[in-house]
Amino acid sequence: LWTPFIDLYVNNLPAARQLAKDFECTGAAFEETMSVTGTGDKRGNVYTMLYHTTGTEIAHQLYQYYLYTGDESYLKEKVYPVMKEAITYHLNFVSKRDDGKYHVYPSDARETYWWTQDSITDLSALRATMPLLIQISEKLGLDEKERAQWKAVLQDLAPFVRDAADGTFVPGTFFEAGKFPAHRFAKADALYKPEQRTTLPALKNFNAENVEMEPVYPWGLIDLDSPSAELEAMRRTYMKRRFTGWGGGWEWGAVTGARLASPDEVVRLLRCYTD
Repeated sequence: LWTPFIDLYVNNLPAARQLAKDFECTGAAFEETMSVTGTGDKRGNVYTMLYHTTGTEIAHQLYQYYLYTGDESYLKEKVYPVMKEAITYHLNFVSKRDDGKYHVYPSDARETYWWTQDSITDLSALRATMPLLIQISEKLGLDEKERAQWKAVLQDLAPFVRDAADGTFVPGTFFEAGKFPAHRFAKADALYKPEQRTTLPALKNFNAENVEMEPVYPWGLIDLDSPSAELEAMRRTYMKRRFTGWGGGWEWGAVTGARLASPDEVVRLLRCYTD
């Protein structure tokens, strides 16, 4: 049952490479909503143009199937090419700054917050997937030069953005209108009008996803085995999350609550979903 899903993305790698070129980037940019031939609307869709983690998520899912099958030829011929190209695309938006850290900009935190820096969506996806890319590259003896750069980025990737007052996790770094850092992505600039950017102080949302929970789910970076201070900060984040019911986006609050051992909230949400 999983094979057609795998082949959909593997077979459409050329289309994803072309989309990346259209954005003046290297690697492969996969559409979020994609036809069987790899086409979609990312070029002109303000909800998805800067949603960089689509390909990274796909690559991570393909790797899970490798863990299930242990098929080494599948790892080499299908997982690695997709993962390498997807992360290569993602890294077009990553640069080293004066603080010595690699920052992600510009980007969207899924469909909810537009035009952020260091969105928790990007940082979670990269932290979860880049170690796998490095590991597979070493195992296959491929791309030694690129691997060195991947390691450098992973080592000095910007930390998750936190609320200075209580230490909770936040969606990313935002800017005041008209005070955006310089960048080279002209097509994104043209698509995202001033009113279509999440800015300080209002922090306008365009969908209803609790992206600050992504280190827990889907990426599994924070769980019950995490250091107690980090776990408690994420539990506080969960309880102060912006959207607490069935919102307009994908709702995974019950799964997140289960992973954080918050049974009362899980029960409440399951009832909310089914009522």
